[in-house]
Amino acid sequence: MALVAEHALETLQATAQHADGGANWFPGINPQRPAHWLPSVQDRHGAPEIVFRLASNARTNEWNALLLQAGELTWRAGPLSKGASLCHGTAGSSLAMLKLWRRSGKPVWLDRARACALAMHACAQVERHRVDHCQGSHSLWTGDLGLARLLCNCVGCTDALPTLDVF
Repeated sequence: MALVAEHALETLQATAQHADGGANWFPGINPQRPAHWLPSVQDRHGAPEIVFRLASNARTNEWNALLLQAGELTWRAGPLSKGASLCHGTAGSSLAMLKLWRRSGKPVWLDRARACALAMHACAQVERHRVDHCQGSHSLWTGDLGLARLLCNCVGCTDALPTLDVF
């Protein structure tokens, strides 16, 4: 397992797109990608995914640096315009902040997870979605249930997510 983590770290270090003290990744290698394209900053594609999926990895200086850079980029990118969901949405970015809080022990990451820029912004996104579509979205990954779980995590000071961290 240590060998896999070592190769994962080497790959992420080699493929990171660095900007303003942060790091982000494209979801795959594509030689035909136009040079002006930037990687998405959302769970399942980019920095929040790297943090969320790898925050429990070995606590080495190299992993810490990489994950904190991904967290900084996620924080600076702010709320996503796509919506509130855990998957591809603002709640996923907030959950990445909770993962960094748990990993680093630094309260700034918990504060960022709870901030209006992320968790509370996601609440407003849910309300707008309900008004626009006259109904909610009731799934863990792409709907209101995922945001509710995130808000419980922010209040309860936990980073565990059902189906990925606890069963």
